[in-house]
Amino acid sequence: MLDLGQTIGRQRAHDAVYDAAQATATQGGTFREHLAAHPDVSSRLSTERVEALLDPAQYTGMCRPLAERGAKRAREVADAIEQR
Repeated sequence: MLDLGQTIGRQRAHDAVYDAAQATATQGGTFREHLAAHPDVSSRLSTERVEALLDPAQYTGMCRPLAERGAKRAREVADAIEQR
């Protein structure tokens, strides 16, 4: 939505995302399909760009490495507690 907001404005981007979510819930299909088909989106972003924007790898950043590091540390602490 932020990327779209830079193109069409925050409120219009919010409305497009809301409309796509509602259409997905009421009509079926995927959110991706409804968002890509929304006139405010399709007139400004290619289907490929919508796909990229919805790819979790593009917006989760360091979440996975941080979670893995935290889990490793938690295992180390749990092992140390068990050894007492």
